[in-house]
Amino acid sequence: MPFSTPALYRYGFIIICCLSFNSLTVHAFTTKNNLAVSAVVPAKVQLSTSPMNFGTVPTTKNTLARATASITINMVATQVYHITLDAGQHKLGSRRMRNAVGNTIAYDLYQNTAYTTAWGDSGYGNTFTAGNALASTGTGQNQVFTVYGQLQALPTQAGNFSDTITVTVHY
Repeated sequence: MPFSTPALYRYGFIIICCLSFNSLTVHAFTTKNNLAVSAVVPAKVQLSTSPMNFGTVPTTKNTLARATASITINMVATQVYHITLDAGQHKLGSRRMRNAVGNTIAYDLYQNTAYTTAWGDSGYGNTFTAGNALASTGTGQNQVFTVYGQLQALPTQAGNFSDTITVTVHY
């Protein structure tokens, strides 16, 4: 069946319209800017300590002076870690506090209230191999560990005695 002229015009018009709309591209106005993206990732471990102070130690007392300090660690959850304490600045066979003229007082640091488990860095820094690291697992919250200190003998010299112990967390 042949197409009539009006039908041909209609089909032609439809085809032209379709091709015209297909080839038309509509452009809108655009503006660009940057999007800042950031995140805060806390350190895997946070460490703080409190000082150990034996106070004024009487030289006539029959019992050895004791003191405590604390180590606070916040480690990511499930991360196994070890806490070591080095020999300090004045080790001479044992840990020692020293005064301004060079006199020393020997002391020990322990992991437990019974004063039987020495705290050191055996297997790590090996500055104080008479004691071992304390092992723990992170919780993502603060964990507080007590360091128990005890003088080895009554002091025989007067003065202000001090030492510095380096606390290290291995993970």
